[in-house]
Amino acid sequence: MDLVNSYKEGLSLDRINNDLPYSKSNCRWITMLEQQSNKRNNVLITYNNETKTLTQFAQEYGIRYDTLKWRLKHGWSIEKALNTKITQKEV
Repeated sequence: MDLVNSYKEGLSLDRINNDLPYSKSNCRWITMLEQQSNKRNNVLITYNNETKTLTQFAQEYGIRYDTLKWRLKHGWSIEKALNTKITQKEV
């Protein structure tokens, strides 16, 4: 892969394996959204055999990140947290 020629506006350089140094074989261009999903401090959740970040599930299910985080912190199951309609109290 030619890293210089594969760059497009709005992309950011990312290491595929964060434990390895920056090198041609360990780098790629990704969007900032993808970059944010590739951080070590992200919370990963598995639901319906899919593992995603809390942010990715919130976006997919149309729930605010803070609402989903609050629900899980207060003991809701991931299924209930993702599938319960938002109440006015939570907005």
